[in-house]
Amino acid sequence: ESGILSLASKNTGLHDERLFRELLPIDVLQGDIYWQLRDGTMEVATDALTIRNDDLSLVARMGLYLPVDAAASINLQIDVATARLDRLHTYLPAKVMSPVGVAWLDNSLKGGVITDGRVVVNGRLDQIPFDNGEGLLEVRLPVTNAVLDFNEDWSPLTGLDAQVDFTGRVMDVVSSRGSMRSAALESVHAQIKDLASPVLTLKGMVQGALPVMLAELGSSPLGIIYGGFVDRVSTTGETTLGLDIVVPLNDSQAPIEVAGDITLRGNSLKVRDSDI
Repeated sequence: ESGILSLASKNTGLHDERLFRELLPIDVLQGDIYWQLRDGTMEVATDALTIRNDDLSLVARMGLYLPVDAAASINLQIDVATARLDRLHTYLPAKVMSPVGVAWLDNSLKGGVITDGRVVVNGRLDQIPFDNGEGLLEVRLPVTNAVLDFNEDWSPLTGLDAQVDFTGRVMDVVSSRGSMRSAALESVHAQIKDLASPVLTLKGMVQGALPVMLAELGSSPLGIIYGGFVDRVSTTGETTLGLDIVVPLNDSQAPIEVAGDITLRGNSLKVRDSDI
């Protein structure tokens, strides 16, 4: 009816085929887990379970409730001391997410370190990710020096200091520092409102050299329209680029939507092989 399991384990693993794609390796697993059967419900809980491997270091606090005749529920809080952003996709509940969204996370989150993050899951396991507010699924991850390779046709965003948040099926990445090529990012907000049918929106301001801005314009999908212009001009000076990009990740055939503006201040622009 009740008991305590004291763990001091090494080289173990965790797998739940309802949520995860693969075995989650655990180098160190330490703490006490207790259980108690009361009024037809088995409660399994821990006040502090330390988990460490090459990807992360965290402490979990959990209450897992297993009624005899109802769905299981969980109250889980994970304090993430450190973690690798490029390995985050391994620990997401991919089995209840869109395969396209999971594939984008697999390929787009590259590099970066998470410190002092938090994960909260509160509700019935069969209702994750709580689309109708039945429970709470929150991930809050402060990230430094990250790389967001959001689309193969555009240059990646590098050196990002950002806040990466997941709330249910919503992903938000808000950055205060970073680069696109050699240009500095003033502010960037990347968002997917529904990871089950993912459409990425990316808004931001970039400050840098005009030749770098035009080179990005020419090498991106916009080069089909503007590449001839970019190839015919040489430029100098600093400028600001504002971008608003929509990438439909749920439909590989759908076009990328781009709006933006380049602000010229004290620049020169010369048409090659001419006096203009």
